[in-house]
Amino acid sequence: MNFQQAISVLEEKLKNTGTTIVSERYDGIVVKKLEASNTLDEGRTTNQTHIAFTGTQMDIFPYLRSDGYFESDDASLKKYFITQIPVTLYETNVKYLANDNQTEIVFSQGKKLTSTSVIRSKRQNQADQLQVSLLNFDGSDFVLFRRLLHTGSYLIILKVKQKFEYEILGIKGADAEDKLHELNNQFFKLATNTTVNVNDLATSDNSSVKKSLVFNTEIKADKPRNRIIFGAPGTGKSFKLNEDRKDLLGADSETNYERVTFHPDYSYANFIGTYKPIMVSNKKTASDKDTDYVISILNDESKTAQEKYDVLFEKFKGDGLTRLPVLLGLYTDEMFKTRKQDGTDAAGDNSVERNHGKAIRKYVSLLTGKEVSSDIAYEYVPGPFMRVYVNALKSARSANPKPYLLLIEEINRANVAAVFGDIFQLLDRDEDEVSEYPIQASEDIKKYLAKELGGNPEDYNKIKIPDNMFIWATMNSADQGVFPMDTAFKRRWDFTYIGIDDNDDEIQGKYVILGNATSQKVEWNKLRKAINNFLAKQKINEDKQLGPYFLSRKIVVPESGNEIDSEKFCEAFKNKVIMYLFEDAAKQKRPSLFEGCFENSSRYSEICKEFDEKGVGIFNHEIGLDTDPEDIKINGTEAGETAEETE
Repeated sequence: MNFQQAISVLEEKLKNTGTTIVSERYDGIVVKKLEASNTLDEGRTTNQTHIAFTGTQMDIFPYLRSDGYFESDDASLKKYFITQIPVTLYETNVKYLANDNQTEIVFSQGKKLTSTSVIRSKRQNQADQLQVSLLNFDGSDFVLFRRLLHTGSYLIILKVKQKFEYEILGIKGADAEDKLHELNNQFFKLATNTTVNVNDLATSDNSSVKKSLVFNTEIKADKPRNRIIFGAPGTGKSFKLNEDRKDLLGADSETNYERVTFHPDYSYANFIGTYKPIMVSNKKTASDKDTDYVISILNDESKTAQEKYDVLFEKFKGDGLTRLPVLLGLYTDEMFKTRKQDGTDAAGDNSVERNHGKAIRKYVSLLTGKEVSSDIAYEYVPGPFMRVYVNALKSARSANPKPYLLLIEEINRANVAAVFGDIFQLLDRDEDEVSEYPIQASEDIKKYLAKELGGNPEDYNKIKIPDNMFIWATMNSADQGVFPMDTAFKRRWDFTYIGIDDNDDEIQGKYVILGNATSQKVEWNKLRKAINNFLAKQKINEDKQLGPYFLSRKIVVPESGNEIDSEKFCEAFKNKVIMYLFEDAAKQKRPSLFEGCFENSSRYSEICKEFDEKGVGIFNHEIGLDTDPEDIKINGTEAGETAEETE
């Protein structure tokens, strides 16, 4: 029996037990029927716990051979080197072996990565053997898997093609048949090569599955880890954080940070993560297993037409032998010899039936076995905190750890106590900038961390923030829809206040032409400060006043020169500044603030119309004086000219 025949047998047997494998994925197979000495069953008469492989089976795994042990009988060298092997278990196979009973193995997307161990051993006056599964050096989940295998069960080892990866499954002895027994104690392989990197060989602490976590990377930074920038609207809070981000991560880094904006409906599930419905693609199967098997053979590109015919002959010889050439003719143009029911060669090789298949091929839709259907499944979907957290931990255990940053815009527009939940405790950092007080991780988070970082969920019972994870936020207490922060939450942050005039250097001297009837040259910074002075006199807090960039930087800072585009400025001023003052900051002071609009001071639309005509003339006279506009023309007349001069 060759490799292709062996994998076909396994594919069918495993499918009958509920597990589907892809035959093209593998280049090595070992099947071993377990004796009592190979199991962990109670009542065994031997102390042996490993599984012994001899002969060519040993070559399914790489192993380390010590001459000091084999040639000089130094027994201490037998386990001096132990090779750990990365192994994947299938959830469907474990359920089958466990008779659908619950096990302690936790799977992610139907699979579980664990490890087993191997050493080469010599025996007195006997051939060498490979001892597989030394319990003290195996992954805990592999030991649990072995407890499901009993005397007479078949252990199936599949090596992934040209990779140092293995998949191990079991079949109960009661479900085995003669064909499976024919594979026992043999090594079937393809003519491939596999390169094993020394970094892929694990030590006895199971590091091939889970590298140790590093929380203190000793990364130095001149900015706090937990930081909130606050100030009046338009003071450049987001701009400041973005510039500091470039200093921390590098100007070209677009992968080491995430930005999220809080809002009143934002929740812990959004921020940390939760289970959500997702679309998954499943392989469609035919109505019965026999049909699936036939389709898989017909589509097997590794087989010739003759090999396909020979494999399917036994299945069709009962009452469908004449249909087999038609079926093969649908799928292949290759020639093949056919047989009668008694196994002797058929006259004419049933060429008529074969040609019928070829002729109708274009009129039918052939099954490939790769058809998929879409279903809804639930999967843990991490939020921005958890994504940045995992990336920071991955980087922390690398040779060149880097900082990772979570940017939170408008942090107080959500209920931060509810959004952060127990994560709030991690914000307390020690002198190394690592969380001082770890918290217990939920089962969902433990499974997700094990999936992303390796190892088992129980490895992540406690979590804490590493020193290379930064959390920066902006806060504007002037917004109407903000939530208050309690003192305990505030205490865990460094607050930086940006004053109302701290960043106005770029807008100094930048002016705009306002008003149709009365055209005026107005400096934006003077107008802004004049409005702020009026608000201050009305006992309106600074956090309700206008920052230099209440109107966006691209509007108030021209690309060249000092003149601001009047059309863009006026539209933005009406839609943002006047609206904000009218609806929020000066809602109770409208008659006084919009003094120049007279009886229209309570109507937003009329104020906007008058702004188009009068410019700063819509405001209180004190604002006009403080702004000190330069008149260009009045009622269509250039400033300084008389009506007679214009005629």
